[in-house]
Amino acid sequence: MRKEYKLIAPDINRLIGCYSHEIHNPEQPSVAMAEALDPLFKAMENLAPLKENDEAKGIWVTIPRGRITDWRTYKEALEYEEVDSKKEYEALWQDEYPFEMEWYFVGISENKPDSSWKFRGLSVTGRREHGLIVNADLKDGLREEAWYKEEPAIELCKLLLPVVEHSTMTSLQSDLKGSLNDPDLIHVGFANYEMCHETYALTRLCYYILTGRTNIEKQRVGAIKRFWDKGTSTDRSTRFQSVDELFTAVRAITDNNM
Repeated sequence: MRKEYKLIAPDINRLIGCYSHEIHNPEQPSVAMAEALDPLFKAMENLAPLKENDEAKGIWVTIPRGRITDWRTYKEALEYEEVDSKKEYEALWQDEYPFEMEWYFVGISENKPDSSWKFRGLSVTGRREHGLIVNADLKDGLREEAWYKEEPAIELCKLLLPVVEHSTMTSLQSDLKGSLNDPDLIHVGFANYEMCHETYALTRLCYYILTGRTNIEKQRVGAIKRFWDKGTSTDRSTRFQSVDELFTAVRAITDNNM
C-alpha cells in the first residue's frame, strides 16, 4: 500500500477499490480499526436515520479530483498501454474524471443499544467505485491485530473524517429549506409545496455536485446549462415532474455534451 494518500478522488477510489463488491471484514476488527471508526461515527451521530433502515445513516460529500498526475503520470499511462500520446492521456483523464468535484455517499450502520449483538458497518459509494469497507462483528470485542487487510479502511476513515465534519454539502443539505428552495414558495407558501419545487431544489443540488459551483453565470452552453434551465424554469409546468425524470437527465450528461 502507498505510504501517503491525499483527499482527492483518485486516491479515494483506490482505497475503495481494495474492497469493491466484497465483504472483507466479517470478524472482530482490530483496535486500530475501531479507533479509526469512532470519530467518523461521532461526526455522523446527529444525522437522521435512513428511511429504509433505521440503523443506518448517510451523508453526501464532495471531493476534488486533483491534478491529472494525481490520477496517473503520463509515463504510467504509457507503461500500462492505455495511451499512445499525451493527447490521448489528457482525453482519458477527462473521461475518467470529467468534473472538478466528485461526489460520494458515506454510509454508516450500527445496531441499536438493546440488541443482543453488536456490529458496525461503513460503506462508501462514488460515481466510479463502491464498496462495503467495514462489516465488523463486535460481540466478542476487539483484536490486537486482524488477519484481513485493514490498512486501506483505516486510511479511508482518516481521509473522510474532515470532509464529513466540515463538508460544504452538509450546509447545502441544511439549506434545502432556505437558499436552494424555489423563491416562488415565498408567494405560494409551503402548504402548497409540490414536486416541481422539490425538483427545483434537487436541480440546484445536482448542479453543485456536477460543477462545484452554486451559480450559473459562467456555465457554457451545453447539457448542464440545459439541465439547469429546465429544472429551475420560472414556468413550473416545464420543470422536471419527478425525481426519476431529473436523474435520467443527470445520467445523460457526459464529458462530450456538458
